[in-house]
Amino acid sequence: MQGLQVALCNQDKLQAQQELLQSKMEQLGTGEPPAVPLLQDDRHSTSSTEQERDGGRTPTLEIIKSHFSGIFRPKFSIPPPLQLVPEVQKPLHEQLWYHGAIPRAEVAELLTHSGDFLVRESQGKQEYVLSVLWDGQPRHFIIQSSDNLYRLEGDGFPSIPLLITHLLSSQQPLTKKSGVVLFRAVPKDKWVLKHEDLVLGEQIGRGNFGEVFSGRLRADNTPVAVKSCRETLPPDLKAKFLQEARILKQYNHPNIVRLIGVCTQKQPIYIVMELVQGEQRCWSPG
Repeated sequence: MQGLQVALCNQDKLQAQQELLQSKMEQLGTGEPPAVPLLQDDRHSTSSTEQERDGGRTPTLEIIKSHFSGIFRPKFSIPPPLQLVPEVQKPLHEQLWYHGAIPRAEVAELLTHSGDFLVRESQGKQEYVLSVLWDGQPRHFIIQSSDNLYRLEGDGFPSIPLLITHLLSSQQPLTKKSGVVLFRAVPKDKWVLKHEDLVLGEQIGRGNFGEVFSGRLRADNTPVAVKSCRETLPPDLKAKFLQEARILKQYNHPNIVRLIGVCTQKQPIYIVMELVQGEQRCWSPG
């Protein structure tokens, strides 16, 4: 069906083009085509008597150009190509396999096949963890950082994306003892937002896990409610906080406050929901 619509659209475009060309040709008249004008290098020009002999009906090259310039002139210009940044050179938070400060318990749900992996921020510590499913169990490797280099065993790299790219392409075991090898990166959830995507407003409430703020999405000014999770909470309570978001992902109902996204790239963790003002919805701030 879509192919038929495209074909009909193209047919209409061709028909319109044909009619436009026919109209322009009729404006030129039905006389014989004009003689080819002499080039300037020939240093000759048609005499006035020759033009008078034709009764002034012979179109000049300039007239022909003016008739057709509107047909072939582009209606818009395209900006020059941008210089693309290779994925490996993008910062850590822009990598699809970086999941931020997600709880360790949630990792087990995301890794489904042997060799599946992701990178996350350790709960309560300023360090990064490479989580991999191997022999049916999630394995967690702390990424060592020293002298501005990142490593597990062996060579160090100036960034975590470079380290992960090397391990993935070389199929080198993460450690000799474990024998774990990376096979497939698990992309972050489509609901993930960056903290920079939000503009926070005033505090409008307080829940069991932290404060609730009004806010807006920078992209389209959508009003939102932002529920924050206190950084001092133990990991099990942070996991419970995000459990609310996992439940809301499954629902799209007019009587349930809509989930917009979650911010897990760094602390504090946010749950972003639609801002309800003066409406009755099945939601109470946790």
